[in-house]
Amino acid sequence: MTEIIDLSAILRDPLRRTVTLPRIAAEPVATNRAAKAIHDRWPDVAGRELVTNPEIIVRKLLMRIRGNDWTDCYWSELCDAVRAICDTRKSLWREPEFAPVLDLLYQEIRRGEQPVFVAAAARAYVDSWDRKTALTVELAHRLLQRDTVQTDWFHHLATVCDLFNPDEVVGRLRAVLIGADNPYEAIRTLGLLAPHGPGLMQAVHADLLRHLDRRLQQGDIAAYRQLLDWIAPDGRDPMVAGAGEAIAAMLQPWVKRDPSDELRRFLEAKLVNGFGDPRISKSGAWGRCRQVAPEALDVFLRWLTEVTIRTFFDIIDRVTGSEMWKDRGVFWLDRYEKQNISEAWFALSDEGAKVAREMINESNGLLTLKFARNTSGAAQDREKSLLIFKDNGLWVVEGTHNFSVRIFSKESSGKITPYLSQYDCESIRYSERTDPRIIAIPHLGKAYLTQPKGVDGPWQRKVTKKIAEWSR
Repeated sequence: MTEIIDLSAILRDPLRRTVTLPRIAAEPVATNRAAKAIHDRWPDVAGRELVTNPEIIVRKLLMRIRGNDWTDCYWSELCDAVRAICDTRKSLWREPEFAPVLDLLYQEIRRGEQPVFVAAAARAYVDSWDRKTALTVELAHRLLQRDTVQTDWFHHLATVCDLFNPDEVVGRLRAVLIGADNPYEAIRTLGLLAPHGPGLMQAVHADLLRHLDRRLQQGDIAAYRQLLDWIAPDGRDPMVAGAGEAIAAMLQPWVKRDPSDELRRFLEAKLVNGFGDPRISKSGAWGRCRQVAPEALDVFLRWLTEVTIRTFFDIIDRVTGSEMWKDRGVFWLDRYEKQNISEAWFALSDEGAKVAREMINESNGLLTLKFARNTSGAAQDREKSLLIFKDNGLWVVEGTHNFSVRIFSKESSGKITPYLSQYDCESIRYSERTDPRIIAIPHLGKAYLTQPKGVDGPWQRKVTKKIAEWSR
């Protein structure tokens, strides 16, 4: 029969306790402020990151059990062990070899005599939470046997949200999210310092997506605001795990229909501000969105293509105050609406960048502009702005002033790389001189701007013909 080890009794010896920190002789307000800052960065031993491989931590405790050796053992070691054995990266609790460690830790949780260890066990429960596993059920059962006190970090979660009831806690926390003006901070207020964390909070997040699905499908902008306030809270880092699924849920309803202009502008701004431009940031949340719902990401990329083209010509209008480039905007937007153009980006002159920043400030956060700069040193090129886009699989560069349309064949040596932070207008302008598979078509002959919409002038016909020829 295995001997039952009472670690609480062993570690009750004062000589085994963590060394008491000295008193700090300082002004109390400053000390409290410093203590709060330290606690925010390093919450406590119960919640600290494991700096050692979880298996090494668990195996060390197994050796102590087998040798009944508790020399220089402190509660911090037990705190690390309960986190390590529950760590979902290895799920060591499933290994028969470590059953004595798990049994010992369960016993100490049930005794509940050391608050810091119980706190660590509660964090392990939250981080490893999975309703289908015996670990979650057993941890909940043991933790429920101990009455919480006000000093427990999980006190409010246990009393308000039934934390240790695996059948109820997810729904309770989801209700908190739904009812809060600031859902992220509402969860922190309850005691969870990592609302976007693993385990339980991922289950809550998935439940929230299911709960909001019908409202998202209906285009309820309040539901979109609520979800975005949760996954991309102001002043906090955006969600990592689970964000891709949330983005997909918000974009999926618009695969075959269009949202209201208000909702679309809101989504464009909030998603780019929160998670970056998906044309540049292709991993993380956007990469996950591509995995779970590629058609949903394509919707957003299509929106960004349109807003890029429209915004480019809005900027040019404000920079020049001239109508001379209006037929270019009409022509390229017509090709976008006919689904010829699939990607777009632009590089701005100094004056264009200044106007772009003014437009961003005027939009009250609804216009999200990401753009490159034209860094040409040549006097005749530095004032030009460039629109870079893909039309029927070919890269095309449009530009202001006397810049001719450049069309790059698929075989051209002068490749255009999209979504860079800077471009040299001069090098693009000279590219066709050394490669016959790049053509420059000047804007000669103005199309009538009202019939048929300025899309059928001499240069427009040449461009259309060459793209059709080279895209075969």
